Amino acid sequence: MADWIAPVCALLGVALGIFAARLGDQRRRQWEAHRSAFEARFHAYVEFLTALESTAHDLLDVLRSTEPPERRRSAAQNAFTAHGLGAIRQRIHVLAPPGIIDAADAVFRALRVSIEYVATMPADPPDLQQQKDHLGHLRDRLHQLIRQDLGT
Repeated sequence: MADWIAPVCALLGVALGIFAARLGDQRRRQWEAHRSAFEARFHAYVEFLTALESTAHDLLDVLRSTEPPERRRSAAQNAFTAHGLGAIRQRIHVLAPPGIIDAADAVFRALRVSIEYVATMPADPPDLQQQKDHLGHLRDRLHQLIRQDLGT
């Protein structure tokens, strides 16, 4: 009767080893997928924030320029589109959680509205600081949500 115990124990050991290996592989794949998604979000966030800052600086340069009014609108539109902010925003829509999407959209829309502001205002409008503060508040909220998402 003892003749069958050794092969059964060996078979159970092999089955347990296969199960443990598969479980380890599954955990590793889950970790790699999580890490890959994290890195994709991180890079999209960095690109969006960089393009946002560059676009804001370019729009401010157009506002402070001495361009004639008929050329300012075109210059403001070019400044808004030069850094690919809209395309990066679409990646945010695919990769980010809903709160970050909403915050990124709010900053994007505020910056898009500023095209008209830049095109029609004098070089140093009296409410420029108020406009910058509003955009800064929206950007700071986006930063906070991104830091929460990334766990930093």
